[in-house]
Amino acid sequence: MRFFAVSIALVTILFLQPIGLYPTIHSVCHSMLEFPDLNGIVEPMEYKASYTNKNQDWSFHYTIVDDILKGGIIANTTGWCAIGLDPESKMKGADIIQGWITDGVSHATDSYGTKEFGPHPFDTTLGGTNNIQYFALSHQQETIHFEFRRKLSTGDLFDKEFPTEGDLRILWAYGSLSDHSSIHSRRGYSILSQVEKSIRSFSVIDMKTVHESLSSYQVLDISDQYMFHHIKGAIHCPHEDLLDILPSLDHTKPTVVYGTSKENVQNFTHDLLYHDFREPYILDGTLSDWISKGYTTEKGSAESIVLKFYIGLKEYFVNNKKIQMDVEPVILEDRTSLPIVYVAKPLHGSIQWFPETKKITIQVDSIHIDCWIGNPIAKINGEEQWIDEKNHAVVPVILPPGRTFVPVRFVAESLGCEVFWNGSLQEITIQYSLQ
Repeated sequence: MRFFAVSIALVTILFLQPIGLYPTIHSVCHSMLEFPDLNGIVEPMEYKASYTNKNQDWSFHYTIVDDILKGGIIANTTGWCAIGLDPESKMKGADIIQGWITDGVSHATDSYGTKEFGPHPFDTTLGGTNNIQYFALSHQQETIHFEFRRKLSTGDLFDKEFPTEGDLRILWAYGSLSDHSSIHSRRGYSILSQVEKSIRSFSVIDMKTVHESLSSYQVLDISDQYMFHHIKGAIHCPHEDLLDILPSLDHTKPTVVYGTSKENVQNFTHDLLYHDFREPYILDGTLSDWISKGYTTEKGSAESIVLKFYIGLKEYFVNNKKIQMDVEPVILEDRTSLPIVYVAKPLHGSIQWFPETKKITIQVDSIHIDCWIGNPIAKINGEEQWIDEKNHAVVPVILPPGRTFVPVRFVAESLGCEVFWNGSLQEITIQYSLQ
């Protein structure tokens, strides 16, 4: 599974404290950003599949997303509750996940049945590891709710793999005391049938369906052209900004994702699944396809795009958002040069390189620029023009590690931008009006 690179620190604190023969795991799990549904309350429709025992006093709810098991237990007790995965004989061989609350503190254990009727020591006691990634519990009236997240296959000798198809034998139990080592009040055995029905994935949705019921969807534009045009009501959500925007999104609402790269859209939608979006879709087509069908769009509210570059720094800013470059702007012949892709891309332009003729072409809207390595003359929409009338030594060059550098003022002003130089800050500001 692809995991989105988490840039915000999420705190999980694990303490080991001996109580009787067993250590107890205390956890403070701040994971709402990673799992918006993980709040210790198993809500209706939150999980894709569920099992309830005959007396309806214990139930297990679960969803599979890529290689993650998202599980939730509800039991008619204020003590402890547990599930055992794939027991071999009674309790023996069961991978047991147990949760309870003591004095307002949530606890969870990852243990293993070594005998038919106990004990079930912690995996860590047996030489394994605790593989319950995140968990949360709560008391709801006279019941306990226990939510947890774990890998389907942990690689631990004392964990059982949760399958992605077929059936899985389980044991269930709960006790009346807030002490995991206390005897159960009730227990039993059952089977989770057709676990493949618990898999949550994305699907492709056609434009006509979205257009005819646009308000029913949360539409996310992950492209770099949002400021120019986007689907009406779409939210701009670049992949790298997902964690920052996540709290403002509705993960329960059907969500449609579109952009310019199929691979980026698929990767982004995988991350939505990981973040508990229950019904994500990929739009069948791009914004250009949407426009070609005659569907209306709207323009971003920004009046201009402002780029800031700094001599000697590999970071630059697009409307105050920091972006990494692989090279630094340099001063050649008293003029700033850099790979022009870092200017053209934020302006929704295109760049082409022709190695045979050493020609660079830049296209933004209706403006087309041709320039050549070592040549002081360029063409703007077919008309020749000096790159710098006062200094004919100002030319495009190739610098290590093989990148093409172009005089930035000439190109930016030819594209209709305003260019400002701050010598004290070694700062180049480029402003492109969207009006």
